[in-house]
Amino acid sequence: MRMSERSRKQEKEKTGMETGFKALNPVNGEKIPVWVCDYVMTDVGTGAIMGVPAHDERDFKFAHKHNLPIRQVVAGGDVSHEAYEGEGKAMNSELIQGLETGEAAARILGWLEEKGAGKLSYSLHLRDWVFSRQHYWGEPIPMVFCPKCAGQGKSWFTTREAQEKIRNANIEVPNKHKALELTKTLEQRILNLEFTAGMAGWYPAPEEVLPVKLPEVEKYQPTQTGESPLANVISWVETKCPECGGKASRETDTMPNWAGSSWYYLRYCDPHNDKSLADKDKLAYWLPVDWYNGGMEHVTLHLLYSRFWHKFLYDIGAVPTDEPYHKRTSHGVILGPDRRKMSKSKGNVINPDDVVNKYGADTLRMYEMFIGPFEQMVSWSWEGVEGVNRYLKRVRVLAEDTLSSRRKTGSNQAWARINRLIVRIDKDLEEMKFNTAVAAMMEYTNWWMDHKDDMGLDGLEIYIKLLAPMAPFLAEETYQRLRETTANQDNLNKNEFTSVHLQSWPKADASVTPEENVTVVVQINGKLRDRVEIPGEKTNDRNYIEKIVLEREKVKVKLPEMYKIIFIPGKIINIVGV
Repeated sequence: MRMSERSRKQEKEKTGMETGFKALNPVNGEKIPVWVCDYVMTDVGTGAIMGVPAHDERDFKFAHKHNLPIRQVVAGGDVSHEAYEGEGKAMNSELIQGLETGEAAARILGWLEEKGAGKLSYSLHLRDWVFSRQHYWGEPIPMVFCPKCAGQGKSWFTTREAQEKIRNANIEVPNKHKALELTKTLEQRILNLEFTAGMAGWYPAPEEVLPVKLPEVEKYQPTQTGESPLANVISWVETKCPECGGKASRETDTMPNWAGSSWYYLRYCDPHNDKSLADKDKLAYWLPVDWYNGGMEHVTLHLLYSRFWHKFLYDIGAVPTDEPYHKRTSHGVILGPDRRKMSKSKGNVINPDDVVNKYGADTLRMYEMFIGPFEQMVSWSWEGVEGVNRYLKRVRVLAEDTLSSRRKTGSNQAWARINRLIVRIDKDLEEMKFNTAVAAMMEYTNWWMDHKDDMGLDGLEIYIKLLAPMAPFLAEETYQRLRETTANQDNLNKNEFTSVHLQSWPKADASVTPEENVTVVVQINGKLRDRVEIPGEKTNDRNYIEKIVLEREKVKVKLPEMYKIIFIPGKIINIVGV
């Protein structure tokens, strides 16, 4: 079954055949049939894996096709129609019954090692070509090679200093990796003759010459030999051996700039420290990073390298946290109106200055929030820009109308709606769903247009504060008009300036009644099949809504034999055949 890795990952029918062999489950002694399948990755584990159809989508489809048992072992989801791939408490598992996923995995690994049935192993692959693509401007590797020491089989790894450093490292490994005896592993590495022979002649650059800086050069083009451009700078390459004082040469390979850009955030904690990486107390105060956002091109490699560096620094005691970030997100790319990547050669570049000059900064800012999901690739639309501009003009007119009315308080209905808007905007902004937050603001203005007499200055003030992150200039202008109006009413000093952007964020009134019923659209394979009325307080209750939908006759007659459900709270249930 020769297939490329890409072919194995493709979403298509899974094929395979039973071998007739049985494998023994070491935990419960159960005999497991052995199948040869076309979708198992050869680099996952040993290439022979235990199928878990209840908790892996591809295994689930394969098991359904071949009528294999689907046994749920993690609580938290219904596996009758699709695999549950989240975490939860272990079930149907005597040894780990009731344990959370992480704790259950650690218990099983410990039990296997205790019984001599297995051991924890790490398989690390840095699948990256940029180390072999040598640039002058990469980070130098601070190592020195001495041919004289190499001839004698000597290196830093054979010195007493190396052995003492390893033995006295007192490296504390995180609990979840406690099976990995890192100190012992490093010591065994140094005592391994094959390893030390391979490192003969190599020494780290002395601390007094750190950091190793790139030399000034006239040419930085690649060499004809495939070596780094630094190999041509003889005056930089030639140096002294830190061990014997003889002639030596610097390592001329450089690291890709991914390496240096993967741990720079640590210096933000203590940028002026010239004695160490950073003060440990400051690192303990600031780390881990609360929220790290980067471009789509950083999703895999940057995160991989960053965690790699950070975990190494953690293992040697240089940083106090196991993980670098609490939260890591990536923003999408805005394509041109022709749905192609913006490029001068294609003539599809959108100049933000042109948008600001024609529509204003608020329109540009709000449209970029509204254009689509934060993490997705989306195309620029001038129609969308026009739509946002019309909305902002509508808000200005409605605000003026409410200001002119001088109503201090609006109706109960207006108060309930504005408080529900607070809840929704809070949630959407926290989850970076900026497009749906803008949509909620627009929906409110639609109601406002039809209920102008219900709106009071109290509701207007809240609306302006919610608008401030999206359209800061209009919000500020309207807020100053509001202050002028209320100051005249209450005989306050209207000359004392304060900005809407310095005000506290609105808090929802807990006494407000729950939202009225919402209509959930039911689709099957993308086609509208039904609509269901759901109580407002049940909007996010997936199990409740799915149960109601699946019992509807209109749904039953069109329900595929095998399906998965896509759930968008308060909006859509889409049933898709698999």
